[in-house]
Amino acid sequence: MASRSEQILPDSGDQEVDVLEKLAEQIPPLFSELLRRLDNDSSKRWEQEYRVRDLAQKVDRLKRQLEDDQLMGSDIGSPRRGRREVTALEVAQDKVERDLRNEVQLLEKSLKSTVEELQDTRSETWDLRYQCQDLKQEVWRLNMHLSHSVAVSDWEDGIAVPKTARELALEQERVRLQRKVTELEEIVWRKEERYRYKTGGFSLSRTRSL
Repeated sequence: MASRSEQILPDSGDQEVDVLEKLAEQIPPLFSELLRRLDNDSSKRWEQEYRVRDLAQKVDRLKRQLEDDQLMGSDIGSPRRGRREVTALEVAQDKVERDLRNEVQLLEKSLKSTVEELQDTRSETWDLRYQCQDLKQEVWRLNMHLSHSVAVSDWEDGIAVPKTARELALEQERVRLQRKVTELEEIVWRKEERYRYKTGGFSLSRTRSL
């Protein structure tokens, strides 16, 4: 008399295990690649965040210096000074103002470029989140296959049949991958929170052209 599992799925046992093994083999490399990209993303993001803050501070200092120089220049021209001395000071003042304006413009361009790079990095983080979601789907598929396998093949004529070593190994792999997916989601969430904390008060409007 054929067993119940053979009556329900006569030739699918080995094929199902092969599918599960292939899924289990594909998931760990994907997870390792996600972790590697997250590490690179973290280093790049920290460097860009500090660069943005340094550039913003330098722009503010140059603007204040330019304003101070303009105020000092308005006091030049005392009647007791000769015409040649006043002209020399005005020329020097004009040169300082031009140099400061040029430097501020260059810094603003660099700052804008850095902000754009930071935004691109944030987009990469969202891509990682989508890839993490895909990985969760693979784990879910593995879980469904295992659940189906347990429901069909672990009982014969009402008697529980011990799991094979391959089935036990696949279940352990499923648990391990689910734990890694949870850890990866936590990493991505923390990076997003740190990004919002670091960049929440920054705006390009603070560095408008003079």
